[in-house]
Amino acid sequence: MIYLDFNLNVMPDPTALERSFQGEPFLEDVEPTEEVKEAFEFYNTSVDVTPKEFPYLTKYTHRLRQMKMMPVGRDLELRAIASVFKKQDMKNVALLANAGAGKTALAEAYAYLHRVDGVLVYEMRLSDMASDGSEKFAERINGVVEDVLKLVEKRIEVGEVKPKFNEFAQVEAMDVVLFIDEMHMLTQREVDAGSIGSNASNALKPLMTAGSIKLLAATTEFEYYKYIAPDNAFDTRFEIIRLRELTDEQVVDILRNFVKSIDEKTYEGLEDRVDDNVYAEIVDYTNRYYPADSQPRKSLRLLDRAIGDFRISRDYDHNENARIDHELIRAIIKQSRNLDVDFRANVSQLLKHLPTRVAGQDGAIASLKRVLYNATAGIRQFNRPAGVLMFAGPTGVGKTELSLALAEGLFGSESAMVRFDMSEFSNAEDVKKFQFALARKLGQTPYCVLLLDELEKANDEIHALLLGVLDAGRLSDEHGRQIPCNNCLVICTTNAGQNVFRNSKNYQVTVDETRQKLLDALGDVFRAEFLGRFDEIVLFSSLEQEDFSKITMVHLRLLADRVAKLKGIRLSLANNVVDYLLMEGTNIISDTASGGGRAMVRRVEREVFSLVSEVVGRSNEEGLEPYDILISVAGLMQHEEGHGRVDSVAHLQCEFRALELATGRYYDVVFDGKDSTFKKTVVELDFLDEEGSESV
Repeated sequence: MIYLDFNLNVMPDPTALERSFQGEPFLEDVEPTEEVKEAFEFYNTSVDVTPKEFPYLTKYTHRLRQMKMMPVGRDLELRAIASVFKKQDMKNVALLANAGAGKTALAEAYAYLHRVDGVLVYEMRLSDMASDGSEKFAERINGVVEDVLKLVEKRIEVGEVKPKFNEFAQVEAMDVVLFIDEMHMLTQREVDAGSIGSNASNALKPLMTAGSIKLLAATTEFEYYKYIAPDNAFDTRFEIIRLRELTDEQVVDILRNFVKSIDEKTYEGLEDRVDDNVYAEIVDYTNRYYPADSQPRKSLRLLDRAIGDFRISRDYDHNENARIDHELIRAIIKQSRNLDVDFRANVSQLLKHLPTRVAGQDGAIASLKRVLYNATAGIRQFNRPAGVLMFAGPTGVGKTELSLALAEGLFGSESAMVRFDMSEFSNAEDVKKFQFALARKLGQTPYCVLLLDELEKANDEIHALLLGVLDAGRLSDEHGRQIPCNNCLVICTTNAGQNVFRNSKNYQVTVDETRQKLLDALGDVFRAEFLGRFDEIVLFSSLEQEDFSKITMVHLRLLADRVAKLKGIRLSLANNVVDYLLMEGTNIISDTASGGGRAMVRRVEREVFSLVSEVVGRSNEEGLEPYDILISVAGLMQHEEGHGRVDSVAHLQCEFRALELATGRYYDVVFDGKDSTFKKTVVELDFLDEEGSESV
């Protein structure tokens, strides 16, 4: 294996190439010069390539004849390919680059540029050839090679090319190149089964050594070293050419040429309908929001999608002013990535808003200020995540809710939170599963809050994996691609140290004492070097009764809003309903291990939501249309005199006015939540709010 290293500061003189290529689109209807017309005699071979005479060549390959447009920024790679094919022996190239970087386009460009030399390039369809076992695969590889050598001899016979012999006195296939895309398929099956080499690769090795054939193969770096490099005899027969990463300016040129080439074929005037700044915007946005894909493919795909949307607007919506502009690109990214490219985080407003979302955690919220400004100011180092936080505290005190609020405040939507339940990755065999799942999610949603919930329950090897992610800001996916993790805010939650919080509540321990005891408890679970990677360890307090009251009211209002929006029904609460939910038949407030705010939310769902749902459902069954529902407490609560009688056990009920659809009569209805009974009374007066109630 030989590496070709390019001096990128020394560009070749284009006139020194056999022909120049500077990124202009391929125009089929340009009148060629007489010199080019004469050279075109070599473009199509006069040999009749029929299935009868060339059965393998016609069945398992196809001729590369044209290309959409000339590649930009690939002159060095094209020259290197031509150089390898001019060698005395082992004329075999392995193009390595990520999917979408332009390997196939480069092969098409080589075929097109060298057509005037009489060069024919055939792409082998490996998936068809390998469909039914390695023996057949090798047989078909041999068959294709024999057909290629036969084609060379035929072309010599008719005088299309002159014969050239190698050191073994064999005719070289100097005018025919075999292009093998996804070359790792030649050995993949055997390597996955634990073997080195394959019948297919063994069939090619002798011919590759002698220079009897020319191979132009392509794959990714990861797949080459996984499937090709282990077979040293196969590996050393290739010269590796790595495709350089294109500059943003070169990708912009490719996009412009793409639009120009479409206009040359369709005459629809697309160039005049694309805002000039859109090309650079597309490159910028795809670099930021599509990190798992490669340039130029990801930019071409976004532009092509925009062209499709433009055509729909023009042709079906009859919008004569339709354009491909910032708003269109923004809408496409919003749809595909659920992310608003124009959203800008306002940390001051976010810090003011957070206490309205998360009750009782003013200290935790205040500790976020430094990290949030560091993450959003645009002057941080970009070789690690935007911020790394550990949320520590009792269960149900708002850690997940605060993470959701940060996703909305920093990235414009709660859906920008990517959550992993780390208890699902407790075994050693789960490490790779987590790594690849994390890489996949971050490839799809690079700008996000990454929530690793209950991190202490994950396998220790995952902690080691995360150590590298927090240091380097990158992660390898299952294809070996490096996925950037430097635009996410990482939040790890932990319930470690529960006794610390229980004791601080029971014995009035100070915040500083609690923090020190918590750090000691975390040190028993996580290594010191891992804890040292966190920008802030955020301490969440146990909730007080006032905090539970706020949480209860927040979720009652959410329920009321939902019912009003979906059913047009206004919910009201009697004043003692919140007290009932907080204290009646529950120890949520007093016991830090009972579930905290999360348990309170479940109680609201179980007691109130279920009651309202039953009222709506039963009313439909009774032919009633309810509105203005008042929720109140029936019976006596624990602190009230007379509590304890069987007939006075506290429970919720609903009182509401309803229209009987069949008769048009109005009823005052009481629905008892204890025994699910309706009590209806015909009324003539307008329904009034009960005293001692409040709307939610």
